[in-house]
Amino acid sequence: MTGRPLQQTSDSDVSKLDPGFVGEIAGSFNDRRLQLFILPTEKCNFRCTYCYEKFDIGRMKPATVKAVKAFIDRRIHQLDVLSVEWFGGEPLLAKPVIIDVAQHIHSSLASNSPVMYSGSMTTNGYLLDGDTATTLIRLGVRSFQISLDGPPDVHDESRVRADGSGSFSEIWRNLLTLRRSDLSFEVMLRLHFTPATAARLYSLIDLINDAFAEDSRFKVVFKAVTRLGGENDHKLELFHPQAERDAIASFQQHLRHKSQLITHGRYEPKICYAAKPNSFVIRADGRLGKCTVALYDDRNTVGHITEDGRIAIDNDKLRPWMNGFETLSLKELGCPVRAL
Repeated sequence: MTGRPLQQTSDSDVSKLDPGFVGEIAGSFNDRRLQLFILPTEKCNFRCTYCYEKFDIGRMKPATVKAVKAFIDRRIHQLDVLSVEWFGGEPLLAKPVIIDVAQHIHSSLASNSPVMYSGSMTTNGYLLDGDTATTLIRLGVRSFQISLDGPPDVHDESRVRADGSGSFSEIWRNLLTLRRSDLSFEVMLRLHFTPATAARLYSLIDLINDAFAEDSRFKVVFKAVTRLGGENDHKLELFHPQAERDAIASFQQHLRHKSQLITHGRYEPKICYAAKPNSFVIRADGRLGKCTVALYDDRNTVGHITEDGRIAIDNDKLRPWMNGFETLSLKELGCPVRAL
């Protein structure tokens, strides 16, 4: 951090913020809390039409896997809270890497019991079959975020497999397998929509009402597709913010069990993980970043993990990601990459 004095900008008034938000600011500087986003591979079996990734880095090499485990060993006895979130590409294309590291964490926790651990995964769900889910959940990876873009015909137009075929039926089969299990987990169904597909989303909500409405393990969040830097960004039609809010309100009303809703919107104050000093992205090649979206922006490479499990940080590149804590700007805290 630099030595500039704190100053409020026009887009924030900390005195009016929810106490939980203020507490989150304090927690962001707690060195006994650590959040890791680990990319075991940056390849993917999908080619979603709005994706921003390039899929140019393959599976994490054994030396990097060893370094990740060594880093966790160095830090775990100093922690009260450890959060590991698996990301990609499609992380389950590197399932052996995930299981290797997750088993290591599971064993380490046995001798560091005071550590509160959470494991989660952002996955397209295509490879999340019953056996895979059971293994992951038993190793502490109990939260999954899976995107659906509408009923089968709509979903299969945008969430396309690399071979050009559709993906809905296999994902849905895996979700139903999870529902029939007695496993302890949470699945957040992220329902995407655009101005062109919004009217069709009600059909998907009907399917969810019929299949999952009585199961509290399944949650639902509605997200309009946005431009994140992909090659098809210029083709994406976007909502006006108020129209987006109105659409989400209508979708939420259509969902039968309101307890399944995740309602925090992208227009509400938040602190992005990328702004937090105790949060890092470990890429498949061992580079350290702050953001899982700005993967190809050089400013996002703030260091690397060494073979002996240390992290080498370029503080000049790290510092701008945390500017929001100095300016108390909600815009910078909510999306630091846009302020770089």
